[in-house]
Amino acid sequence: MGKVSVKVAIEAAHYEETRQRLLGDAVVVRMAAEIRSMDRTMVVHDDGSPRWDFMRAANQTYRERGGDQTQPLHIGAVAEAIVILLEWDKDVTA
Repeated sequence: MGKVSVKVAIEAAHYEETRQRLLGDAVVVRMAAEIRSMDRTMVVHDDGSPRWDFMRAANQTYRERGGDQTQPLHIGAVAEAIVILLEWDKDVTA
C-alpha cells in the first residue's frame, strides 16, 4: 500500500469568514495580480498552504498599502486569500 498523507486543520468559523471578506478587498486583489508570475514554490508549500515568509510579507504589504485594519486578521489570512485568488491552493503532488 502507498503512502497516505492526511491534512487536518481545526479552525474557528471566523477564519473562513475573514478569507471570504479578503477575497473582495481591492488591496488583496492587487497584491495577487502583482505576484501572479512568481514561482509558486516561493509562495506555497506542496500542499498549497502559504509559506511563513510569504505570510509575513503579505501582512506587512497589506498594512503598508492601507488594507482594512478595522477587522481582525489571523496570521495567514491575507496570504491565504491571495493563494485562493491565484488558485494556488491545489496540491501539486496530486
